[in-house]
Amino acid sequence: MSGGAAEAAALPARPRREIAASRPTTEDAPRVQSLLYRLTHPRAILAIIDELRKVVWPTRQETANLTVVVLVVAIAVGIFLGAIDFGLNRVVEETLLP
Repeated sequence: MSGGAAEAAALPARPRREIAASRPTTEDAPRVQSLLYRLTHPRAILAIIDELRKVVWPTRQETANLTVVVLVVAIAVGIFLGAIDFGLNRVVEETLLP
């Protein structure tokens, strides 16, 4: 043994903290509420409805246009990745697997 007890005794003592002092008080800590409580509490429901009224919802035309954009980009990326996969597959088959 390399004097573990002697080394521990040589270290300066750390100050002890009071457990109660390290815990946040109810005034300091925000109240943690479950999802069920938030959805069943009348004030929470009114706050949700109030926030949903503030949302700027897209029109039907904007939704259709953005859907088309997403589909076109997804198809383009799929074709691009498929072409890269096909090309790399050909390179591997012709060079490494003759």
